[in-house]
Amino acid sequence: MKFDLTLDIGNTWIKGAYFDKQGLLVQQFQHKTFGDDFKKAISQPNLPINAYILSNVRQIDTKSFSIKSEQKISLDYTTPLPFNNLYYTPKTLGMDRIAAIAGGNFLFPKQDILVITAGTCITYNLLNRNQDFLGGGISPGLTMRYRALSKFTGKLPLVRHQEFDNLIGMDTEESIRSGVQNGLIAEVDEIINKYKAMYSDIKIIMTGGATVFFENKLKSEIFADQNLIFRGLYQILKYNVK
Repeated sequence: MKFDLTLDIGNTWIKGAYFDKQGLLVQQFQHKTFGDDFKKAISQPNLPINAYILSNVRQIDTKSFSIKSEQKISLDYTTPLPFNNLYYTPKTLGMDRIAAIAGGNFLFPKQDILVITAGTCITYNLLNRNQDFLGGGISPGLTMRYRALSKFTGKLPLVRHQEFDNLIGMDTEESIRSGVQNGLIAEVDEIINKYKAMYSDIKIIMTGGATVFFENKLKSEIFADQNLIFRGLYQILKYNVK
């Protein structure tokens, strides 16, 4: 049996997942560099590759990848998609957003969905039940907010993220944690409410490394799937490869 490989080169991590013929995710990996561990992960003899798809938001040269496969797709704005992309500037639309939308569409077909990716940035992505991607929003993620407060002020320190459940910070570090965390939760809650006012039965899907931060904090019910981008990449691969 041969497997299909999905690769997601994000802003911070290099991630991959293998799918079998039934579309089941059988193995995954993640690394921060293209070192030996990554090379071993994409050249396992017990997981021969039929086809693979690559999402590369860093625009890193991947010609050196020694992946033996019959078919390859480098996801870009010209790649045919299993939904209608109505974004005005498709060239600037992040490949991770495209994959997340495809994954959400697979999980909840022919439904209005809001796909939220919680990583370096928070992105909001609306796909309606007619399978039209209508756009969304982008805002700074959790870590970026901490860094911005330190970088663009003269005296505020760089605070590392720790869970902080209080509204009132009793010192500067607590005040930063309160502002960053409560502000982000309030933002996501309110934006979800605005989408729900437009689409009463919309499904809210969240993915990304910071998803765990939002668990049990948001007022709205969300469907969390850390493998959503992999699932979306696999759907795009199937859509393009026989």
